[in-house]
Amino acid sequence: MSYFKKFFTLLTLMLLLIGCDSDDSNDTVPFNSETPLSATAPLSDTAPLSATAPLSATAPFTSHPAHPAQVKNILFAHGYSDDSSAWDTYTDYIEDDKNDLTRWTVYRTSVTEDASIEKRGRELARYISNLDDVEDDSLLAVGHSMGGLDLRYIVSMGHKYEDDDRDIYYKAAKKIHKIYTLATPHGGNQFSGNSVNDAVNSMGISNMRKFNEKHPYSSSVINLRKIPLLAFRFHCSDAIYSHNNGSIEPSDTTDTDGTVAVHRQILFGAPFTQTIFKGRHATGAANSCWGKTTMEVSSLADTILRGILENKRYYTDVKDIVMYEDRDCDISGKEIGVFSSRYETKKFYCGSSSSSKRCSNDTISSIKIYPNIHKDRTILLYDNPSMSKKDDWIRIHIGDVALEKAECIQSLEQDDYDYIDENITVTYHEEDGLNGKVSAIKIAESTQVKDPYDIVFYKKNDCLGNIIGAYQSSKNSDDTCKIISGEHCTNDDARSVLLYPNVARGTTIELYNKNDKSKDHGWTKITKIGNAYKNPHCITGFNHNITEQNKVKMNYHKHTNTCWTGCDVTGKVSRIIVN
Repeated sequence: MSYFKKFFTLLTLMLLLIGCDSDDSNDTVPFNSETPLSATAPLSDTAPLSATAPLSATAPFTSHPAHPAQVKNILFAHGYSDDSSAWDTYTDYIEDDKNDLTRWTVYRTSVTEDASIEKRGRELARYISNLDDVEDDSLLAVGHSMGGLDLRYIVSMGHKYEDDDRDIYYKAAKKIHKIYTLATPHGGNQFSGNSVNDAVNSMGISNMRKFNEKHPYSSSVINLRKIPLLAFRFHCSDAIYSHNNGSIEPSDTTDTDGTVAVHRQILFGAPFTQTIFKGRHATGAANSCWGKTTMEVSSLADTILRGILENKRYYTDVKDIVMYEDRDCDISGKEIGVFSSRYETKKFYCGSSSSSKRCSNDTISSIKIYPNIHKDRTILLYDNPSMSKKDDWIRIHIGDVALEKAECIQSLEQDDYDYIDENITVTYHEEDGLNGKVSAIKIAESTQVKDPYDIVFYKKNDCLGNIIGAYQSSKNSDDTCKIISGEHCTNDDARSVLLYPNVARGTTIELYNKNDKSKDHGWTKITKIGNAYKNPHCITGFNHNITEQNKVKMNYHKHTNTCWTGCDVTGKVSRIIVN
């Protein structure tokens, strides 16, 4: 057997080390003990349930409704360089009378071990489509490693050829109720892609990015029925648990199951287990799990398999915000930052070089947002590491309507007030460019669709140059501009102001030359008098009067005769009052 053949037997089936030792304390139970969603609801596809006291280690599963009555079949799909015999332990467990699992009929087959995902998937689809005794929506499909990719391919192709009753993918996909993947390299495998054979090449990181673009989780729909997927994550050392408070963030390079990096065992936009289970990817080949204490194989059936058969509810998470180095969400580049809209409503500061940082400084140029992103979320990206609004920043708001497919924010310098679709609103505040300059990120909850910072002052005429200050028309402000850059405005700098359409009618903006509001120097009052404009409206200069019907009115009050120099308002603003 060649070196590569030996090495890639790592992708064979058995996961020997599962972290559910008998001496586990109560706070390590990885399952949700809250009353679960109905059995017909997509598995972990909604916002996670609230946490309650963990169950004991002797009873690790929560109470729950069983699978629907018609779900009585289970199919096991093997990984690379393996065959159906890899599932002997699982089959024996189900058929053992003492386990009281007589409801289940087991199916498994062998596909070409070293073929591409497409060829293996076609072979598996043909097998499933010919199972005449298996009704539609009655089959649980469990795939280890590459087997999980084969199953995803079948469902995606079934969606593509929907309503063609002769198509083997459609016939097979209709039979599947749910998919569970075990240590599947959804994000690609760093050891693959070197053209040893078609299977290995298919699972390379670059090729898996292309595969995921072509076969996203959003295509896991048959006849309007969502086929849920849950990805189980594994690590070759002790299991790491997380209880409904967000997934553990593994290292890019060192946290693996011996073959597949933990962070590549997830599919963007699809649920995965918050728990990282203790498990070695494969037996019979050298890998980084060697030397670890081996547990009994039966522990795998007692935890993972039994949980699948009894429809247990696991704590889950979803990575649904992905940031890219290049524009247009170019998948040929590296993902710069990956985030969860469910749990990560907080601030992130991008590091300069450390791979342990959640994002890399001065690299992000586009963002992809996946379906099922939590409603009413905002994503803010800042040029300034202190998140100051006196530099470029962009605000992306997600509404309360589910996305049908992943959407790409193709550039961080999109036109102001740009709409990606009816449910995504983007507002970019420009100074000198944001692409490749992001230093900080904030993910927050907000029901406010439009950016509340809707009054923005600029140093140059025509609303160009440095941003001097930003205000919310919904909040009263009275700011004395500092000589040295203050938080909101800088003295003697403002020469124009950009008003966004959501500035409330009746809002007034007073600009004073003197910070004590003295009327012996010039001052100007701007009033929003209508709602006629749909795009940001620039007022250039403050030393004149204007009246724009159904838009704005500006009254300039010239200085008195006691003022001799520097008495105007434009470029001399020392105080800004918003009411």
